[in-house]
Amino acid sequence: MKNEGITLVALVIMIILLIILASVTIFSFTGNSNVFEKAERARDEYGTASEDESQKIKGYENSIEDILNGITFPNK
Repeated sequence: MKNEGITLVALVIMIILLIILASVTIFSFTGNSNVFEKAERARDEYGTASEDESQKIKGYENSIEDILNGITFPNK
């Protein structure tokens, strides 16, 4: 008779490892690491930086338009 499959010991060890992994994962999201608070803060900072960048780009576009409107090109 061939021995195929996994043994009961291997199955128990695998279940214990999965429980440990699940507990570490749950603790990392609910513990003192504040993953959700950090994500919200990053979202807010990204929004603020994006608005600032948009304003700077708009200012650069206006400056370029002012410069180009003041330049007259010679006729060839």
